[in-house]
Amino acid sequence: MEQLRIGNTSIGNSNFGTPSPMQTDFTVSVKDQGRSSTAQTTNFTGVLLLQASEFAYVAEMINQTPELNIPGLSGQPLVYARTIF
Repeated sequence: MEQLRIGNTSIGNSNFGTPSPMQTDFTVSVKDQGRSSTAQTTNFTGVLLLQASEFAYVAEMINQTPELNIPGLSGQPLVYARTIF
């Protein structure tokens, strides 16, 4: 399990949470993956049902788009994209 964060990481968080215990290199050790339920997401079943020994890679992007700001309508919009493979 690994989480790669690039750019301004304060603008949003993954809907799937942040795995823990997270090491300084943004990975969760194999030992902790097997022992800690916090190393797993709890709200993934609504997106994709995985059976035992199956896994999925999830890539998410959250991007501020101030150039799309429409005064009085949109504030500071964000673009969110997710791919599961």
